[in-house]
Amino acid sequence: MSSSPGPLRMNTLTPAVAPTGLRSVLGLRRIAVMLLAAVPLALLISLGSAETRAATWLARSLIIGTGGLVAFGLAESWPARLPRWLGRWVFQLLALAVAIPISAYVAYWITTGGDPAFAANPKRLVGFGQLTVAGLFFGLWLALGAMIRQRDVRALAQTLAFERERRELEHQAIEARTQLLRSQIQPHFLFNTLANIQALVEAGSPHAPRVLASLIAYLKAAVPQLDETASTLGREVELVRAYLELMRMRMPDRLRFALDVDPSVLAPTSAQAQEPLKRMVESIKSGAIGRFIPFDAYGEPVQFA
Repeated sequence: MSSSPGPLRMNTLTPAVAPTGLRSVLGLRRIAVMLLAAVPLALLISLGSAETRAATWLARSLIIGTGGLVAFGLAESWPARLPRWLGRWVFQLLALAVAIPISAYVAYWITTGGDPAFAANPKRLVGFGQLTVAGLFFGLWLALGAMIRQRDVRALAQTLAFERERRELEHQAIEARTQLLRSQIQPHFLFNTLANIQALVEAGSPHAPRVLASLIAYLKAAVPQLDETASTLGREVELVRAYLELMRMRMPDRLRFALDVDPSVLAPTSAQAQEPLKRMVESIKSGAIGRFIPFDAYGEPVQFA
């Protein structure tokens, strides 16, 4: 009634990969976290500085935050390979630690219109030190938090991938066992039917041609599906109809059946949508008749609808 089960396919699981490029370097979440740290820091430092406007401190803080953010994002995927002794997370923290002082110097260069001349302006040097230390403190802590969160997200994605893989393998195993059962049942059913036909012919029974015709109808429905790996519900219902008709001819006083199927169900749909109904059909094709029909002399006929 269908082809033999093929080998189980193992999908290769790809670990969750961190986003790369501009999305990794300047992601919206990262920018938001940077702003939440940089803006309050600039306002806090500006409270103790009467000579420098708050807008200047804010510009410097944003430049430092952006520089650290870019360095952290670039170190996440570049270079592609690092020495074995250097972990990626360590490299990211080192890149951030180097980028913050450099960004602080660039921030002063931009906001002062050139060389900040720290040696000639001690207060400016103090401000530079404050921004650098605060940037290192908050930047490293935020970077550690981001890496922990990213590790958790990757672990969750990996767990979900393994769970999907496990369910798929279970489904394939069930299909393989079902097809194996069917391959074992089909020869037994065919040989029994042929033996019954032989007995009817030898006894000169008038039912022999009708039973043979039912067997031919069943084989016409079953043989075209032998080389197919998938089937539709409509084909399965027709196969069951031929099967039940053949069983009714073999046991005319024991079996009555009626197939009442909604035509909309038989319309071509996705295999996943038809799967539950096809499993019910399989229960009949895989020997439900033999399990449910009473074979004692006084058993009541069973009707399938």
